[in-house]
Amino acid sequence: MLVMTYNIQSGRDIARRLDLSGSENVIRSLKPDVCVLNEVRMRTRDTGFQEQARLLGENLGMDWRFFKAMDYDGGDYGVGFLSRPAIGETKYWVVPQTDTLYSENRIIFRCPVVLDGRPVAVYGTHFGLSDTDLDNATDLAERILSEETGPALFMGDLNMRPDDKRIARLCAHIANTAPGEPFFSFPSDAPDRKIDYIFASRHFRLVRTFTHPTQASDHLPLLAELTWA
Repeated sequence: MLVMTYNIQSGRDIARRLDLSGSENVIRSLKPDVCVLNEVRMRTRDTGFQEQARLLGENLGMDWRFFKAMDYDGGDYGVGFLSRPAIGETKYWVVPQTDTLYSENRIIFRCPVVLDGRPVAVYGTHFGLSDTDLDNATDLAERILSEETGPALFMGDLNMRPDDKRIARLCAHIANTAPGEPFFSFPSDAPDRKIDYIFASRHFRLVRTFTHPTQASDHLPLLAELTWA
């Protein structure tokens, strides 16, 4: 099975030109079974009122969900999810926001799907930028993951480097699929840092992790090929 996380920069390429088809073509070419999408806009004025999660899902023939984090420019802004298998009953949590320097709300979602014949809980998120936001998001993620007993994936743009102590805290609950490799994913034209992650529970065996070169966004997509352990 192939899983993917991709910050699509709201359908803008590295030069910030609006072209959602660029991200769509990247996903189509890679053919992931599930894909977490960061920086998704729905019906905002600046995108011409695109419903980006719906457009990507329908154009790619994938089931889709959108999880709103905040109001933005007349519409909604948040995290999306695409899946080849049907998506079950979803839920999401709001990350407590106590840092007034950054106005962007954050959420963590849970989408159940069946991959290669077994149920999997896919969690997606986009962590904040300040230390306070990162602490709050990590605290919430730890609590959620500690209660998950079945096969699980946890993916998204976490805005942390691999040596951040909060990454180690997450790894106490779920395994980083790229523990010893950089897999730089940002910025896409000259990647020099890893801030996008895929974590998998003990139920999976990692085949490989890789990024895909593209400038359809300011991030590279990160992918992990997995089998059942």
